[in-house]
Amino acid sequence: MRLTGRYINLDRSNDRRIRMEAELDRVGLKNSVSRFAAIEPGSGSGKLTKSEYGCFLSHRSLVDGSEPETHLLVLEDDVKLSIHFREGLRGALQSGKRNSLDIIFLGQTVQFDDVAAHARLLEHRRRLESEAAMKKPRFAMLDGSATYRWGAFGYVLSPEGAEKLRDLLSEIRQPEQIDLLFRRALEEGRLKGGVLFPYVVGIEPSLNSTMSERRGTNQHHWHALNVNNYLSGEPLPDCDEFVAVITQRLIEPRVLRLLQSMYERLVEGSSSSPKQVVHAHHGGRGESA
Repeated sequence: MRLTGRYINLDRSNDRRIRMEAELDRVGLKNSVSRFAAIEPGSGSGKLTKSEYGCFLSHRSLVDGSEPETHLLVLEDDVKLSIHFREGLRGALQSGKRNSLDIIFLGQTVQFDDVAAHARLLEHRRRLESEAAMKKPRFAMLDGSATYRWGAFGYVLSPEGAEKLRDLLSEIRQPEQIDLLFRRALEEGRLKGGVLFPYVVGIEPSLNSTMSERRGTNQHHWHALNVNNYLSGEPLPDCDEFVAVITQRLIEPRVLRLLQSMYERLVEGSSSSPKQVVHAHHGGRGESA
């Protein structure tokens, strides 16, 4: 199974390039994943800001240039790679082949106030870590149409998935955020996808966003905390930090209390199930990866 890896990086973001090369070297992938010079347009397009449009064009260019009979690994330059990245990726590719998956997300973002989704993911994480007894990482492939929310910072496209995505991109009249395009394609059945869980691609919290409209905010920090809750090999963050960050997101007090209660019980290893904390709909079940 052939695999080509690329990471997206702006020419002006040399510090990110250096950090990303070190990150790839840390997990033994420095010679397997090469840099792709991110596209930086002169302005936005339609409803997209300049930064969002550049992101769309960069991902589209990678999809358009993908090689036949080759899987494409796409990373953004602010990612944090799990110590179990290679094992997770290997299992993801095998699971993808068994299940004819077009796209596999190696990480994703779930809104902080999506209590039901967090309850399911935290329960999945505790179950998998308990089964593995922390000696060998265990992964599951969750149904993408039921689990994926947003985030395009780490994913793998199969050759068939790249062809389907090219067809979809050729049909759209106005560019849209690439992760929202992914979600729509999954919901409409245009793409068959999975979410590797726990994730093997997270977000490096020490960086600032290169999205101009997000600079000077804490958005990148809460984004990283949110994603890294479910990063393989990473401990769950301190509950006080979790609550402090989500409080800054101006979440409705009732939802905040539910999140805090749920998180405290899960982190402390209570026998209480998340289903006893919130009324969560079922979904996102997966097979072993």
